[in-house]
Amino acid sequence: MLVDISQTEFRQIRDVIRDRLGIYYDDNKLMLLQSRLQTRLAIRSAGSFEQYYRYLKSSPEREAEWDELA
Repeated sequence: MLVDISQTEFRQIRDVIRDRLGIYYDDNKLMLLQSRLQTRLAIRSAGSFEQYYRYLKSSPEREAEWDELA
């Protein structure tokens, strides 16, 4: 199942990736980021990018997820 990303979700995740990993996605890279993160959402059973964002920010297992995401 493919999950769509909203502009707000894109900006939240893009910014947290930039802050954490130093990788920046321009606004025109929304579809690229959405595509690349689909597998991570599925693995983490996140039904939305908002859920995945909250996982990256506050889950006790977030450090392992950051390693996988990088």
